[in-house]
Amino acid sequence: MNSHNQPYRNTHAQLKRTTLSLAVASLLFGMAQSGIADTVDLGTVSGSAQTQAPAQMFGTPTPTNVESTPAEQIQNVQTFDQDASQGVTTITAGRMATLPPGASFTQALAVLPNVVVLTGSDSMTGDNVYVNGLPKTLINFTVDDIPLNDSDNYAFYSNEFIPTNLVGSIQYYPGAGSAAIPGLAAFAGSVQTYSMDPGPDMYIEPMFGVGSYGKHNAGVLLNTGILGGNTGAPTTIYWMHNHIAMDGYFNNTPAQQTTDNIKSVTAFGRAKLTLYYARNDETFNYYDGCTAAGIAAQGDQCNLLGSNMYNSNGSVNTYYAGWNFNKYLDSMAYGKLVLPLANGAEISDQPYFYHGDGFGEGDTTRSMHLLTPGGTYALVSPSANGVLINPSYNVTRRYGNILKLLLPFGDVTTEAGLWYNHNASMHDGRYINSSTGLYVGSLYQEQVNTDTTEPYINFTWKATPALTFDVGGKNLSMNRTFFDAVAQAAGKTSQFDSNYSGFLPSFSVNYKVASNASVYANYTKNVNPPAYNQFYTGTYNPNLAAEEADTYDIGGTWKSGIWSSSIDAFQLNFNNYIVSSTITSGTSTISELANAGAATNKGISWQNNFVFTPNWSMYANIGWLDAYFDTFNQNFPYAPNNTETLGVIYHTEAFNASLSGQHVGSSYFSVGNYPTNTLLQLPSYTVVNASASYTFKYAGMSSQLGFKDATVAVNVTNLFNTMYVDSYYNASTQEMSLPREFYLSVNARF
Repeated sequence: MNSHNQPYRNTHAQLKRTTLSLAVASLLFGMAQSGIADTVDLGTVSGSAQTQAPAQMFGTPTPTNVESTPAEQIQNVQTFDQDASQGVTTITAGRMATLPPGASFTQALAVLPNVVVLTGSDSMTGDNVYVNGLPKTLINFTVDDIPLNDSDNYAFYSNEFIPTNLVGSIQYYPGAGSAAIPGLAAFAGSVQTYSMDPGPDMYIEPMFGVGSYGKHNAGVLLNTGILGGNTGAPTTIYWMHNHIAMDGYFNNTPAQQTTDNIKSVTAFGRAKLTLYYARNDETFNYYDGCTAAGIAAQGDQCNLLGSNMYNSNGSVNTYYAGWNFNKYLDSMAYGKLVLPLANGAEISDQPYFYHGDGFGEGDTTRSMHLLTPGGTYALVSPSANGVLINPSYNVTRRYGNILKLLLPFGDVTTEAGLWYNHNASMHDGRYINSSTGLYVGSLYQEQVNTDTTEPYINFTWKATPALTFDVGGKNLSMNRTFFDAVAQAAGKTSQFDSNYSGFLPSFSVNYKVASNASVYANYTKNVNPPAYNQFYTGTYNPNLAAEEADTYDIGGTWKSGIWSSSIDAFQLNFNNYIVSSTITSGTSTISELANAGAATNKGISWQNNFVFTPNWSMYANIGWLDAYFDTFNQNFPYAPNNTETLGVIYHTEAFNASLSGQHVGSSYFSVGNYPTNTLLQLPSYTVVNASASYTFKYAGMSSQLGFKDATVAVNVTNLFNTMYVDSYYNASTQEMSLPREFYLSVNARF
């Protein structure tokens, strides 16, 4: 056990009590203020209070298109649903507009309490996201309702799917939320991202930008406007093509990325057909940290990767950047048909497809036992003064379907549906002789097929105009087959099959204490079957059980004058948490995946918006967290006790500016396998970002050139150049935060 961990918890005990007291006091104050406002407005709201909004599918997105962002979304980076029977925050398109081009959309999550978003070399190469102390493999990510977590291992790559300037909104649920949300890995909540629709007017928008460290982009957004307006099937389409590249924040971390996004929406009377296609092609080098001595000698430019193939003593430099990079090409497509039925009923069907193909490359000077091209299992060595280059290929094909049915009947609305997903992947650990360039064999050749079926049903009962109950459940069934041709050649067990099924209930209630205030409570059960790496990590553990957790959250939302707020208190009780463990077997020490027993994540999220005038607004969010391995008596990694975010926004018709800061309390980084791992301190830090844009409308030459407007924007990330440690490779080798970055972009519409 790590005894130094206990004082960490004691040090923050007073903070926990203070934060909890403030949050509860604020909730009571907000309800009191709401009651006062209601007393004044009762005469005007009594008539409309009897009108019930039409039933909608769960998680219906905020309507947005590529032509404009409503002022309310610019004034508020976050909004709260007072009718929801669980905690839900919508992150707006206005929040997306404050991010620089090329950033992953997960950067927008940094405004939320108890959220840490980390970037290794640049956000365009992907972010690591931690919510309530849990990593992104335990967060359910979707785009337009399609689950994104890889059903083999729950991995999620934030840079693959959708650029920030096409994000219409993000809905965040702190727990599994509802049976009606498809997907896996929802222990730390669900993040549902929705793309913008095409707009009604035709335009062409060239996009250019330049920034720090050689970063630049060029692209175009084409919006067709309404086509076939008199055909009975009016259609709008957009296509965005963008190429972005950089020299790297640090030495030897260049990257380039080309993306295409196409979306069309066609109306057939009241029915709607949406088609979507996204393609992402990227290459980037690995950033590999630095020692304290290296930072002292080289400053921000320090990197363990070198530009020389050989060290000064003549030995091979296995950190050579030319042998350490990642190349990946992926695409995703879906079609969604929504058919309104009689009496407010609705049915939708959404088949989808994903294809990913690429590799991450490294190298070694060691001799390896490989499955050779001749079909033998043999020891292969690099040539003299050479290495075995290791392009580890990953090819994934995924297809599935989401079927939903909405049936309102009196005071009860029923939503039922089925999510099916088939995932087929090939993992090939190939090796190439650097001297000859020839393929010499594979360390593994794994074929993994995973089928997931998840039917659900959810009932919403409007018991009174003020009281709503939601109750539902989904039945998860997963079947996985695993085959490793290399293990077969080596005479080892090469094929495994695993099956899992279980029922996951959810229950929630919402009570409107006033027209502008509500309280809620929610319970959901979530489960993840073990990932496919249980078959190859160290020693196979046949007793590995699925991870399970019960999530509880209670809270409230209210609006009083210029102030809108939401507070959520949550607790996640883990059973069978899976960790990489070191165990003793006879006289040997081995590594295997094992269930760690109990773990508890609990805390409070408190979010606030203030709209002072049509031009000035701000937000302030506070999070308190206690994420703890009960079995190991250790804190979770990346689980700060407190986070605070504060932002100020200025908005006019032409000019927008924002200044935001996030403070993240100290936390821990874990090195090694449990329970013999070491916790290393990650210090607290505060990062400030800024953005500003100005739109020039209807310039003098507009009538001759068809010019509509142009926008000039500047983004500054890490304004005060705060430097801090954000991860460790071992006790002496660490990865530093990113330095200050500027980015200037120009968009014009014709």
